[in-house]
Amino acid sequence: MLAGALRTSNIIEFEPEFPRALAVEIAHDTSQAGGGSEMAAAFGRMHREQVLRGIEQMIEAGDLADWVDAAVLAEIILLETGAATKDWALNGKSAQWLRSRCQLGACLILWGPSTGPARQRIESTVKELLTGSRRDPPRYDGKLGTAPG
Repeated sequence: MLAGALRTSNIIEFEPEFPRALAVEIAHDTSQAGGGSEMAAAFGRMHREQVLRGIEQMIEAGDLADWVDAAVLAEIILLETGAATKDWALNGKSAQWLRSRCQLGACLILWGPSTGPARQRIESTVKELLTGSRRDPPRYDGKLGTAPG
């Protein structure tokens, strides 16, 4: 789950102006009466499915409590990371800022229902991000379940 957030934010470093322009367009479209464009809706569905799949995998792996409603948790994470993405897009923040805010937001939300070693990794990440000791969160290495922490 956290790995997905990092992977997405790492893309921004290669060519920040394209994703920023796209995020601004989507933010503008979704703020219009009637709910926005088909493009914004398609991106939203795709992102929601990725987050939901990550949460379901964490539940199956025992990293989250079995009582978690994956759809509700995904919605909360998307609201948090969406707000950070909109702030990044509209206010010229750095890719590093977006990466750390998305990671922190997801960790704070996942911390409560997390279990075992995953809980320890999430807690460690939250502490590092909130104390500022991690200036640039590590990049996702492409392996599921190997999010930093």
